Amino acid sequence: MAKSTNSRRRGGRILQFAVLGVALLSGLVIASVFLLTERIADNIVRIPAFDSPAAGVRPPDTAALTVLLIGDDTRVEPSAQGDAVLLVHLSPDRGRATIVALPDDSWVEIPGRGAGTIASAYSEDDPSPLIGAVEQLTAVHIDHVVTVDFARFGPVVDATHGIDVPRGGGHLDGAAALVYVRPQSDADLGRAERQQDVLRAVFGELASPATLTDLPAYYELLEQLSRSLRMDTTLSDGNLRSVALMAAFRRPGVMSLVAPVANRERYGTQSVAHLDPVRSAELWTALRSDATADYAALHPQDLLDAASG
Repeated sequence: MAKSTNSRRRGGRILQFAVLGVALLSGLVIASVFLLTERIADNIVRIPAFDSPAAGVRPPDTAALTVLLIGDDTRVEPSAQGDAVLLVHLSPDRGRATIVALPDDSWVEIPGRGAGTIASAYSEDDPSPLIGAVEQLTAVHIDHVVTVDFARFGPVVDATHGIDVPRGGGHLDGAAALVYVRPQSDADLGRAERQQDVLRAVFGELASPATLTDLPAYYELLEQLSRSLRMDTTLSDGNLRSVALMAAFRRPGVMSLVAPVANRERYGTQSVAHLDPVRSAELWTALRSDATADYAALHPQDLLDAASG
């Protein structure tokens, strides 16, 4: 009887210590994320993305959060246009995320300019024409803009101790990743698709348990990543901290889709993609109503892996 009572007491103490350990670990993670975002936010260049609104009426704001993510490669000179153009849409409860890749040569209407490729709407100093073009195309409200400078992405990849990219030949360090995102010919896999592969691998490492439990490695990765980012001025440090905490404690289910292309043609020397009007309309409706899983079930060919491989 006494032995049984002692066992229960020891079990109770072990449970108490376990709960205390989890609480302390959670507190350390929260405190670390707070301090990291305070320091790292200073490295991020802020851009006035919404100070000169694009022409026309913007779609209404909703409880969902949508970020326009732009890949930019300034290895030779400041880029005149974006490469990867991605919509990152988080559901209102932040439990799910959908990433929609827009082909950089998609032919769209650019407010105040007329028709052109979606990538040509981007300017490093003023992304508002691109915001207007995407909002006009999708009727999805853009909350924030983030650009990633791939010319500075080598140290980011090295901070992860390398990433696994099957289409890139396996495990890549920073130098190999930069070679991978820069195809040597138009017949090769497009730069935007390659940038998406690298981004997915890096952000996968950022949210992995191995990285999250190694705070020095986590700090180094965030430090290097912050030096390659530009964000709009409306994305506050508090919101940035909330996103970091969400990544630390609950990685949302992520679905990656490619906007459907009906056909491609050449305008002079320029190749452009015309999006499928029917399926695109379905996709934008599904995105606005957080029903992209239903869309993917009907159109599995538009899933990123299916579309790219």
